[in-house]
Amino acid sequence: MDKFLSLDQLDSAFKKKLITEFLAYGRITTTGGLLTIKQIASRKRYSFVPSVLSGLLELSNYLAIIKAAKIQPIREFFVKTGSHWMSGVVEIDKAGQAKLLLLDSLSKIEIIKFYSKVFKDIFPEGKIYYTDETRQYDSSSCAVFALSDVRYLHVVNRYIGDQDLFSYLEAHKIVVPSKEIKDPSQQSETTFYRLPLGFNRIMQSISLTDKVLLQRDPKELALPINQKLQTAPYCARQDFKMINGKLQNKRAHYLLKKFFLRNFNYLNTHTDTEIQKDLQSFTLEAFKTRIQQVSFSKNIHILINSTSSTLSSNLSNSSSSTQKFYSSC
Repeated sequence: MDKFLSLDQLDSAFKKKLITEFLAYGRITTTGGLLTIKQIASRKRYSFVPSVLSGLLELSNYLAIIKAAKIQPIREFFVKTGSHWMSGVVEIDKAGQAKLLLLDSLSKIEIIKFYSKVFKDIFPEGKIYYTDETRQYDSSSCAVFALSDVRYLHVVNRYIGDQDLFSYLEAHKIVVPSKEIKDPSQQSETTFYRLPLGFNRIMQSISLTDKVLLQRDPKELALPINQKLQTAPYCARQDFKMINGKLQNKRAHYLLKKFFLRNFNYLNTHTDTEIQKDLQSFTLEAFKTRIQQVSFSKNIHILINSTSSTLSSNLSNSSSSTQKFYSSC
């Protein structure tokens, strides 16, 4: 905890209990995730409304809502909480192609395949993107990864040149034969995708500098990955610290501390009632309401355009008939 802050500064047991989730890894609950998303949204100038989904059932319902809305194109972001946190983005392009980028910091193929099936159950023709690069090497920081990832998903297009996220992924796919895949249940080749380097900054392994960065195109290494215009190699040099004779990436620790400080400030400047109301803005129910409103507005727009076209056509036909009438008189 920051030496200038004290839990006694918070005026309710609700706030004190909530902020303690950010004192160490492994404590963040769904409510803590909602708090962090709200706090980030309150500071950003761009639209930031990812949905915080509590477990498998809510993720499945979330995907079903997107499909039922029939909005094209659409791009929505989410954080999946529970025993293991993940984040991702769902996109349906103008052609109706559904895509899912699933960000699992552990990159465990069995986890990815399980959630891929959930996606395929809703979008049988959809395409799933994931990486085999493990970024998390402890057992308790997945919430920090997921919250960091969903924020970066909103801005990543700024840092990958003249392409969008899914175009980048397609240009960085790796096809791995089954014999080279560690999971023996895989009987055919699997396609993985390299993530933009901004996602790898938090990687808890020296392999970030010894392997990952060395495998990337020098032109990409020269691109900035954040608003400070810092490159991935520069950030790696700043984030890795020598601790007990071993180089460790402290980025996740820094992010947890930042979440604590900014969440503390948000809690300290809002009432319990305001907070509880604000947090509901990022739930599955809020997402459902928002999508229904967008879908309704889109249908009204289509109806108005259709009606306008019909009226224009009728007026044109009427004008033509009138001209013919007077011509015959």
